Amino acid sequence: MNHCRLVTKSANSNRKRKTELTRGQKFIILTELENGKTQLDFAKQYEIDRSCISRIEKDEAKIIAAMENNENPDRKRSC
Repeated sequence: MNHCRLVTKSANSNRKRKTELTRGQKFIILTELENGKTQLDFAKQYEIDRSCISRIEKDEAKIIAAMENNENPDRKRSC
């Protein structure tokens, strides 16, 4: 399971807020990687680790299959 999360601290607390990438965002990342954008570009854009982008690339087949099966692109957990 792919759990790439954006981790930020809220202004009122020391707790970290975690936001996961949606399946649609992951699909866009895969498409743009094929068009020449780098992992570092996405890491900066989404403020996540490059390792998250690597996991997205590793799970490419699952993500593409889910999108081709018209599964909800806003879903966050599954691939």
